Amino acid sequence: MELKFKLLIFLFSLSCTLNAQREVIDLHIIKNKSEVVVLSDSVFYIEKKNIIIVKYKGDGRIAYLKIEGGKIKKQQNNGYEITFPHETTDKITILKIFEKTAKGKPQLIFTKVFGLAHIPKPIISIGGVKNDSTLDIEHLIRDNYVRSFHPITNNQLVVHSFTIHFSTQDSVRIKGGRIPLAVKRKLYELSEGKLLKLTNIFSYMPDNTLYKTRAVQVFLIQSNEYIIGR
Repeated sequence: MELKFKLLIFLFSLSCTLNAQREVIDLHIIKNKSEVVVLSDSVFYIEKKNIIIVKYKGDGRIAYLKIEGGKIKKQQNNGYEITFPHETTDKITILKIFEKTAKGKPQLIFTKVFGLAHIPKPIISIGGVKNDSTLDIEHLIRDNYVRSFHPITNNQLVVHSFTIHFSTQDSVRIKGGRIPLAVKRKLYELSEGKLLKLTNIFSYMPDNTLYKTRAVQVFLIQSNEYIIGR
């Protein structure tokens, strides 16, 4: 009788041990059934709509995504658009992906740290001179182009549009990179010692996105260079 009782205790203990091991193994298998692959750049740009592709394989589905300091918008074909406020000072961000399991419970299945950076600013020139430089009025009349250059490659970019301010009350929005004839006559009214300001200058970047340069300005002068040339 005592031997039988000891045998029952042993079998009960063995059964508990096996059940505990089976639960741990099942949990491990369920966890491994979910697989997430994120296709993206290694750095998110603050002024850009960053697109990522999320590929998921598992018994559940993607519940939602979170990005620290930014916003995520769902797109088609497993795509997500990630944006950040332009005034952010953050240097990194964390992407988190949550899965909704077959049992309906949300769980975190992916975490990754990304760098945050500003897009290198295009270099803007008007009449061939850069921001905060002096510009001869006559030269501006002859070379009435607003140009944009890539800061790294120095390749010229296409200027989409800009606003030119002749005074606090007089401004004109211009499409393209050239001051048209209808506006060019105003250049003859400019006087030496004034600041000529351009704002909201949009340039096409190499990936065909538009970059907005908020403002540039030049100090107007008059020289004898073009008078002598005549």
